[in-house]
Amino acid sequence: MTNPTQAALAEAADARSALDRVRDRILADVRAGVLKPGRVIAPAALAADLGLAEDTVRALLGRLVDEGFLHGAAAEGAPEGGLAIRELGETEVLDLYNARAGIEGFSARLLAERNDPALNRRLLDVIGGAARMDARSEQAYFDANHMIHRSIVSATDNAFLLGFFDNLWRRGACFGLFASIDKVDVGASLAEHTALVEAIATGDGAMAAERMIAHVRDGYFLFLDARQDSPF
Repeated sequence: MTNPTQAALAEAADARSALDRVRDRILADVRAGVLKPGRVIAPAALAADLGLAEDTVRALLGRLVDEGFLHGAAAEGAPEGGLAIRELGETEVLDLYNARAGIEGFSARLLAERNDPALNRRLLDVIGGAARMDARSEQAYFDANHMIHRSIVSATDNAFLLGFFDNLWRRGACFGLFASIDKVDVGASLAEHTALVEAIATGDGAMAAERMIAHVRDGYFLFLDARQDSPF
């Protein structure tokens, strides 16, 4: 006999998996340039591509509206009769980067205070792996940059910090943040990440946090420059 609690947990996991598939597909289309703010998302086509029922996809898209990724026809500026990527205002972008700075800065502090040489070497190995990736496209640079930053937060072994991090980066990816490749010197960017780990390796938590916060805020100004030059 199936345990009701186990059945409920399995059902919740299936729903989360389906939501992740829908979200991941939207993020992939955003990074590929297929979807831009204001472009209508067609639930029927998305359902067919993912092999899900259209009613299921519509329900999942509704959850993404609740999470702030999308907005509906009733929202100001949304296209008639559909859902679309919601464009963030300047204040929301700043809030998102400040949240990132808080989470990632605190993660750097925790790692510096732990100051585990073996862990620091593993972080440097992650950066080395990113350096070997072909990061000449926006999506490839996003993936390399995300891998490095997520490894730092993941190394804290704090599931809550990692959950907050993942949520913010999903939102950032959906809104076209964190990947302004045209303005990035990839070699210099990877060197900056190495410097972050070197700051962690000093054991000075305050300095490591300060370096990480400055790094994230530099990314914010890089994004503002990219948005100003964008035709969209």
